[in-house]
Amino acid sequence: VDLVVMSEPRRNGGDLLVELLRLLDVDAAFGVVSVHNLPLVEALNRDLRWVATRGEAAAVNAADGYGRSRDGVGCAVTSTGTGAGNAAGSLIEALAAGAPLLHVTGQIDSAHLGFGRGFIHETRDQLGLLTACSSWATTIGDDPVADFNEARSRLRAPITGPVSLEWPIDRQYRAAAGDLASGEDLTSCPEPDDAGIEQALTLLAEAERPLVWAGGGAIRCGPELDSFLDRLGAGLITSNAGRGALAESDPRVVGNFASTTRGVELLDAADLLVSIGTHFRSNETRSYRLGLPTHHIQIDLDPAALGRSYPCEVGIAGEAGQVLRRLLDTPNWGRAERSEWRSEIGRARAACRNQLEADIGPYAPICYSMTDVLGPDGLRVRDITIPNSAWGNRLLQITDPRTNIYPRGGGIGQA
Repeated sequence: VDLVVMSEPRRNGGDLLVELLRLLDVDAAFGVVSVHNLPLVEALNRDLRWVATRGEAAAVNAADGYGRSRDGVGCAVTSTGTGAGNAAGSLIEALAAGAPLLHVTGQIDSAHLGFGRGFIHETRDQLGLLTACSSWATTIGDDPVADFNEARSRLRAPITGPVSLEWPIDRQYRAAAGDLASGEDLTSCPEPDDAGIEQALTLLAEAERPLVWAGGGAIRCGPELDSFLDRLGAGLITSNAGRGALAESDPRVVGNFASTTRGVELLDAADLLVSIGTHFRSNETRSYRLGLPTHHIQIDLDPAALGRSYPCEVGIAGEAGQVLRRLLDTPNWGRAERSEWRSEIGRARAACRNQLEADIGPYAPICYSMTDVLGPDGLRVRDITIPNSAWGNRLLQITDPRTNIYPRGGGIGQA
């Protein structure tokens, strides 16, 4: 009797991609199937959840939104050339939002790459296109495990964005050897500067009418932000990206109203601003004509952001929660009993909302009905429209930042 020895199925690029996504806690990928990504799609469809879309722009937007709603990484798979080009606008949106997104696109056979022969789906300098639209991009070479480890490191970095990998089709089919790194975050946050912490504590102790401005960099430090506001006796202004850092039902939260008439008056009355993870975008600061208090403590993970849009008396580079914990661990500062200032914050909160309700008229009941129907956990997915710009970005209540999904880059039709 002849014995037939069955060999183990060969592990190829698609299997490696599935392993990477599982390490990133990604359970679904969105995209368009092609002759230049077929082994990837076959593995994703077999082992995870493959969501086919009509076009590549929709695939990247869907992956981005899915990742944001889970406070995690999204994954999109596109085809080569025109397919990768179709994804560009959506990658720019993810880049503007700093959203961790893995974009894997095909590439022609490596033997033909770079010769300009007009190979099907070929385009000139596809990697250059991806580099311009991504926080990092590379061509998968002979060691895909090393390239994937680098991609994972960048997706888990404190400051991130879309990571794009172009993968020649012949290399996708090759046997993949080696193990992916299994550690947790491969990049650490900078330690807050001791001198900056000391200077900030001095300003905090002297403040009589403090405000905090929370941006997208503050949405993962809700408990620390809550305690900080309580101890400081401050009100909270947010950027659009910072909505939900604390529930907007909280009476201390003025919200995304800094550039309104009452918001301007409140900022004028404040003697200290602590900004956390906000880059002061032009559309939220009257194109940088909005006045801020002279005493300004700015906290941001990106050292380059400190003082970039507005001067800051004290700049602290670090992760928001870590910096707030350092400040809260120091005793003997804070005046939580500021009853008159808290009352002023409450009046400003009410006035901002009352004025917007009057401005939008019959849309106000629609807005509040939507809040009731969606509940606290329903996703508020919004496009760049007049209703959204007028009231969706301010009055439609956000209690969880994961539900606040909108195009931060300002592109129309991406929701």
